[in-house]
Amino acid sequence: MGIADIYKRLNPQTSEYLVYIVKDLNEQQKDLLASELNELTDKELYSAISILTRLSSKQISSIIHKHELGGPLLIMGDSVANKRMILAHRIAYLIVVRGIKPEEILGITFTNQAAGYIIDMVSSLLPDKVLIDMNIGTFHSTAMRILNEESFGNVNLQKLGYKKTPFYRVIIAHERILLLKRSIKEAGFDEKETPLTTAMEEISKAKINLLPPEEYEKKATEKMSKN
Repeated sequence: MGIADIYKRLNPQTSEYLVYIVKDLNEQQKDLLASELNELTDKELYSAISILTRLSSKQISSIIHKHELGGPLLIMGDSVANKRMILAHRIAYLIVVRGIKPEEILGITFTNQAAGYIIDMVSSLLPDKVLIDMNIGTFHSTAMRILNEESFGNVNLQKLGYKKTPFYRVIIAHERILLLKRSIKEAGFDEKETPLTTAMEEISKAKINLLPPEEYEKKATEKMSKN
């Protein structure tokens, strides 16, 4: 079944929308879209076309992309607003067309504003869907949610490298500096010879490279022995 079969199920106005949606897609993208839309109920079909209406072919190709066919999707060069819009429409498309449950989707942003924008846009695209369990947030809020879910009963905290811990909290900026000063002193280093900025940069590098403390200590010891 192809695109032609979908037109038979649509009213004239929605058919015009579909013409615009598919006009600049390549054959593989048209086949993918046709195979997915033909599996939908009439209500889902109209919702899917509504999600894709008034978008460019480039935006549509990103939204309907399937990693099993084309590998991971990376969008570069577009404005921040356009990336947010594509992400919101893709989430809506995954829910309506591919049957992904909202709680099984994870969207991570850099700012609360971006997260709020995406949540609001998905909600406007899918007014009939209950999206309360959709996981959209910043890196920090997502990490906090995971810790909150896992720490009650201490389930799987060991996977994060921690022993069984009944309580945790996020430290604020000046507390981080105080803890770092104390750690430098307890380790026997001279604070004057170990600038806090340097220590914080090293910690950030280790986090970015996912280096556990033991491995970082080994690398640091090797580096010091060479000097």
